[in-house]
Amino acid sequence: VLKADVSRYTRETAWIKAGELKVGDSLVLNNHRELSGWAGCGTTEQGYLLGLLVGDGLLKQETAILSVWEHAGSASIREAVSNAASCLTNRVDHNGWHVIEGRGEYRYKSASLRRLAEQFGMQDTKEITADIEQASYEFYRGFLRGFFDADGSIQGSQEKGVSVRLAQSNIATLEAVQRMLARMGIISTLYLNRRDEQMKAMPDGKGGLKEYLVKAQHELIIAKDNLVRYADLIGF
Repeated sequence: VLKADVSRYTRETAWIKAGELKVGDSLVLNNHRELSGWAGCGTTEQGYLLGLLVGDGLLKQETAILSVWEHAGSASIREAVSNAASCLTNRVDHNGWHVIEGRGEYRYKSASLRRLAEQFGMQDTKEITADIEQASYEFYRGFLRGFFDADGSIQGSQEKGVSVRLAQSNIATLEAVQRMLARMGIISTLYLNRRDEQMKAMPDGKGGLKEYLVKAQHELIIAKDNLVRYADLIGF
């Protein structure tokens, strides 16, 4: 690995064995910004659907369900799903999105989406599998866009700086997203325990509120020139 000794004015590098690394050493990351793409399984549309599924969906025994909550951008997300679903072999009587009355929620249910998830290694749980990480460049673009559409946010201001953030309780999921972004030349920073585990009043599905245990939240942040590359390649 390429170790870097950085001072205020200089950066000296040297190749060393990984076993010689010490806590606190800095490494030079690969710069993938010259890559125009790579081959592999999956299309942009397939990636987008599975990104939304991992971010805010459900895997049932025979079907998969996407959920979108009513907000300023929800109509465009539903339209993006409807367009991307042309890659699925849904039944002729498939009705697309339907609204859940009284919840401000839209759902898209599809057995074909369940089969697509299985093709990329998702059997019983929503996770970023090895098959997803080995997929094509265009699949990456779609998957990350779908995931950030589901769970991402834009924070900050022009004066103090803008960042794109992704919050999750599963550290392994954020680490996988960080690897995927890095392969596209987008370097992000992972912050652990941005919010501690706590009890929180949340909708109970019956029109009321109930106290639920909310897991600790971790956050991945994209900023500075990496934000520009994110906007060019992935976006919302």
